[in-house]
Amino acid sequence: MIYPASFEQKIGFDRLREQVAARCTMRAARELLAAETFSTSPQEIERRLALADEMRLLLDMERDFPGGEYPDTDEVVAKLRERIAAVPENLKKYESNPAHAFLAAEAAWLNEEYEANGVTSAEQLVAFCRK
Repeated sequence: MIYPASFEQKIGFDRLREQVAARCTMRAARELLAAETFSTSPQEIERRLALADEMRLLLDMERDFPGGEYPDTDEVVAKLRERIAAVPENLKKYESNPAHAFLAAEAAWLNEEYEANGVTSAEQLVAFCRK
């Protein structure tokens, strides 16, 4: 069956979406919510229900699981992307693994710091790290 573009408004789902969006503390969460649309696909409905049930179980079973406000990580992720973009070409092979990419970016940043501070030997590196 083909549903009209105004279907979500007709059944009041738009108001529910607004209520959920008001509880989102992160911009990325609000964007994910806005991207979710009405679905009649049994597989998609099952996937969404499984995600909701997984979160419910986490909150029910893990007493220490943070269920409140989550910090917005956009700024941190943006800085990491800047550092990863600045990684020298010989370290680009690590981009497929986020942890390796982060370490490569940190290594490149440290290298720039060492060069900027005149660190060119192991002895100077030890002295620099002790500052």
